[in-house]
Amino acid sequence: MVKKVKIINIMCHPPAYELYYKDPRPEISWDTPDGKWVGIWGYDWPDLIGKEILKLTDEFKYEVWQPDLRADKIYSYTFNNGLIHKLFPAKTKKKLHGVKLVNESYSTQMMQKLKEQSKNEKLIINLHGDILLFKDLLIILGNSPVVVTYHGVIHLPFTQLLSYTKNIPSKLNHIIDHFWLKKNLNKIDYITYQNDTNINFFRKNYKGVLQKITMGCDFSFWQSQNDQPARKELGLPEDKTIFFTACNLTENKQINKLISVFTELSDKYNFLLIIAGHGIKEYESYLKNLSSKLLRKNQIKFVGYIRDKNLINYYNACDFFITVSKQEGGPISAAQAFACKVPVISTKTGNTAELMQQYNCGCLLDIYDHNQWREKLEEILQRKLEIKPMDREIAKQHYDWPNIAQKFIDIYHELSKKYYP
Repeated sequence: MVKKVKIINIMCHPPAYELYYKDPRPEISWDTPDGKWVGIWGYDWPDLIGKEILKLTDEFKYEVWQPDLRADKIYSYTFNNGLIHKLFPAKTKKKLHGVKLVNESYSTQMMQKLKEQSKNEKLIINLHGDILLFKDLLIILGNSPVVVTYHGVIHLPFTQLLSYTKNIPSKLNHIIDHFWLKKNLNKIDYITYQNDTNINFFRKNYKGVLQKITMGCDFSFWQSQNDQPARKELGLPEDKTIFFTACNLTENKQINKLISVFTELSDKYNFLLIIAGHGIKEYESYLKNLSSKLLRKNQIKFVGYIRDKNLINYYNACDFFITVSKQEGGPISAAQAFACKVPVISTKTGNTAELMQQYNCGCLLDIYDHNQWREKLEEILQRKLEIKPMDREIAKQHYDWPNIAQKFIDIYHELSKKYYP
């Protein structure tokens, strides 16, 4: 019997337990000896990619390995489709960055297991995140083929040299990282990326294969419906212009700036801003305090972290989807809006913004020009600015899950033929 090639997806970050502080434990969870628990939600990007890959082929084994600061041992769960997600005990180690100490998670057991399996099995290693976060791991991989998948904007150490910082000695770290990257970049077989930010560095210095691949979206699920039944089901007003956003509530998403702009418009216009997503407790409280005027006037609604049927109802209830991040890879939330034929307002970052610009649709905003945001939103509320939705068929070609999954399958096929003929 021919031994299957195993795809090991390695994540650089531990589970974000702090974001789920209001939610119950996931169904897949275990108690730990210290009275805490560890769990797997199955929502991480490699989990979702794997789910779609395994719908199309059974020729690979597929695993997701993740460091976990709560784990006291290796925890493993096998989903019905055969996908295995493992949590490895990890520690936080201090790293000197200029004059500051920064935290990095590190799993000795993950490194040991990977070293063992790279000697005995047919592996393809898919690293999820910035290459610089996997320096130690790349040393031990031996001859196993490596794919690096960037999730967000590509950050290069060289560009950091040009940015302002009070931590001047950190520039030395960036110089060291820059030369390390140039030296080790070509140990990687494939690099997948979501948008063109900083990609020219790789085009000049990388001899392997670069491929633009985004996060996927199920176009058979994300579909347009009449907004009135959705509004009625959600108890939303029919006479207001509804703006909807869905994201993790972090500083990068600029939800605080969006709230401030809508607060400036609150006395003149009849609207409702709906915010879906979660963040750490303190930041959620900050956003709600910032929204006090909008909350008093019923012009804002926080609906928390929602998925699937609950989420699609809000897409179908809104007039516009809005995303105002400083930096984005996709975001997939905008692709879901495309699938539901909802007009999108977006800052000029990420793959979806590139596509909007290419096909002259939606409304693109400068990332830091909050006065422009207000002006554009006023034009929209006054019905002076018509926003064209993205053509659904074009969006489907770019983001439908079977198309995304097939691109990864093709990469794994190519590497299997090259390394394990």
